[in-house]
Amino acid sequence: MSFFEAIESLKKLSHRDALREWLVIQDYTTGDLKLRALLSYVDDWLHLTLASPKFNFDHFLSEDLSSILYGKCPVIFMGTNDWAIKRFLMQEQRNTALNKWRSQLEKIIPRVSVPIFCCIVPEKDTLLRHFSKFDNDSMLLAHSIDQLMLEYNDYIAGFSYLQSITNVPDKRIQNYEYYDSHLLSRDYLSIFYSIIQGLGLINEIDSERIILTTDVHVGDLARKLHASSITAHYLALTYIDAGAKLVSGDKTFNSPLRQTRQSFKCTNASIKAKVAIYGDSHSSIYDQKKLTYLLANTFEECDFYWDPFCVNNKRPVRDADFVVFEVSHRFMT
Repeated sequence: MSFFEAIESLKKLSHRDALREWLVIQDYTTGDLKLRALLSYVDDWLHLTLASPKFNFDHFLSEDLSSILYGKCPVIFMGTNDWAIKRFLMQEQRNTALNKWRSQLEKIIPRVSVPIFCCIVPEKDTLLRHFSKFDNDSMLLAHSIDQLMLEYNDYIAGFSYLQSITNVPDKRIQNYEYYDSHLLSRDYLSIFYSIIQGLGLINEIDSERIILTTDVHVGDLARKLHASSITAHYLALTYIDAGAKLVSGDKTFNSPLRQTRQSFKCTNASIKAKVAIYGDSHSSIYDQKKLTYLLANTFEECDFYWDPFCVNNKRPVRDADFVVFEVSHRFMT
């Protein structure tokens, strides 16, 4: 059975018993990696939704194949780079992808004379597998990231990946059932503290100024997976007495995204220094309240470039006191 034949077959099923019977006769060792990935998500759904007798394919896999359910948690499936098959690749294929980022690190590190912190932000499904079960394929993929960054330990102030989030207590898979591909606000807060700790600045900030408050959000996967409600309440990061002001760049996203840039000044910043962030949607523009929002209200000056690990910027970083390189894990595979 091919990947697309499996999809057509799944569309006809509406009950977990029928789904279980269908899965039993499938070949988990298939060389069709897209089919292998799909089978693993069907298996996960059966194991993680024991109280759900009904199966609805329209809510399980998006029509464009970009997103899927991990149990009841919406996550990236193929995305824009066939993310779901990456954990099934041979080590040699993984190394080929990582070598491109190794080359990028070797280009950008010599251009920066100030402390560098590198953030590889784990995908939501990687995090969930880490919480819910041992998954050897995902752990091998994660191990490759750790090994790559350890090669540059002598040249950077630090890096964060899974460890900065999984060390947070009270992690429950149910907390991730929201219709968005990004992580929880408190996960970004954990990454933020890893950055500040890695840069040696943890004693200069007032952690009580950062709290979580209820807000309304439109998730990027809600329409794709036909959520019953497009908007949802969630806990958002709030910086008490936020003083960051946009002094350059646009308030919203530019098109193409790589042209997005924002510069901020903060009169009541805890750290009297400038930070430059080269990242993607996990840093994002200020109003998204992720890493850029936190850093812009912590440092006296902050520049954000939509340019993960500086892949598009040919100019050396000259005027920052600290530099943060951030990228989504799936783009390193």
